[in-house]
Amino acid sequence: MLGRTKLRYAFVGCFVAFLFGTSTPGSAQPQGVPSPLVSISPRPLPSSQPATLEPKQIRLVRRVYAELRAGKSDATLFDARMNELLDPTSLASIKASLAPYGTPSVITSTSEEITPTYKLVDYTFEFSRGRSLSIRFSFDPNGKIGALFFPENFH
Repeated sequence: MLGRTKLRYAFVGCFVAFLFGTSTPGSAQPQGVPSPLVSISPRPLPSSQPATLEPKQIRLVRRVYAELRAGKSDATLFDARMNELLDPTSLASIKASLAPYGTPSVITSTSEEITPTYKLVDYTFEFSRGRSLSIRFSFDPNGKIGALFFPENFH
């Protein structure tokens, strides 16, 4: 099941990257910048603590969701590559996809993987009427968001 989930996120990551106009596979990537499409480390280092949300992370994730839902993004929260990808067309597409969900009532962290160059955290957003949405965030060592991975049925 876990392998299937990782495969799904890899596929969705590729799709999102393709949709938002990333460079072609194999193109030069600045040194030290992880590609959101591939894992740099075959064996992620486990977190020393269970995946829990700190109040600061809750506010950040909730803020990013609210901004994306409004079709906006705060450039200070994302790394340079994500700021390039979050152009007006991409933001409009994400806004349209998030519109049916509304405002989340609960946000939980469901898993966390830490590598030497980035941290992946899966967040589940719960909404009224039993709806939920999982979004994977990739954070660089400076806490900037380097990638967002939406589920394959997200459109």
